[in-house]
Amino acid sequence: LPALVAPGQYSACVCSAGTCARTQDYALKVGDVHITRKPAVGVEWVFRENEVGSIEVTGSNLSMSDRIMIVNCQDTCSLQEPTRRAIVPAPFVDLAPLQDEEVTEDLARPGEYLTVRHRYCAGNDLDVQDHSSTVLRRHQCFTKCGLQRCVGSGCFCDGYFRSQDTLTSAALCLDVTECQHVCDSLGDECAGIDMHVAKPRCFLQRHACAAEAAAGGLLVSEAYSFLYRPCPEGTARAAGGCESEQAQEARRLRQARGLQAGA
Repeated sequence: LPALVAPGQYSACVCSAGTCARTQDYALKVGDVHITRKPAVGVEWVFRENEVGSIEVTGSNLSMSDRIMIVNCQDTCSLQEPTRRAIVPAPFVDLAPLQDEEVTEDLARPGEYLTVRHRYCAGNDLDVQDHSSTVLRRHQCFTKCGLQRCVGSGCFCDGYFRSQDTLTSAALCLDVTECQHVCDSLGDECAGIDMHVAKPRCFLQRHACAAEAAAGGLLVSEAYSFLYRPCPEGTARAAGGCESEQAQEARRLRQARGLQAGA
């Protein structure tokens, strides 16, 4: 925003009639925009997993009522929910400002996935090229590393296999943490990950794969391990996801009635 825009609360409106060339054409209010110039911006904090760290927010006129939101590395602020992997062990503390000391940029992250080593799930890859998620298409190995030739450690192009990755390949070039972040962002659509044991390369999998893992039906692979989220307590794995005991019983009754009717 231009520096001349004063901090405060503004109405966000869209054009609902007219030529959209006049201010009065934007009469439909869709929300509010809050503008502040209190914190210093242009700073990124990247935390390593499984370690405790802290964030120092600098600016002017800050108070204990101000808050920040932590998102996953591949998420977009204001579009995604706060990360579920950040643990705040204590309430915010108003510390004296640091001057020349270095702030450690780490944060604890709990492990939420179970690992079945040297196994993979076949035939249940989530489609990447035609998926509605731009994150999947952006990190497809073929697109990011083959076509765009992304350069740098953050590209994870060590996971690009030129002889295997084509336009229709479902391989993502991301490390295990970022693959889990992407899987989490898809909610119930993604239940697990085929993760390469040595390269930043993964395939996102549907619930049928997690059911196979629970039943010991995965295929053997020296190159991949299967990671999946366990079902919450009181539920069990089904082809379409995690089901409560009541839902499982209702499904079994429907199946039994269908068999009886068919007989």
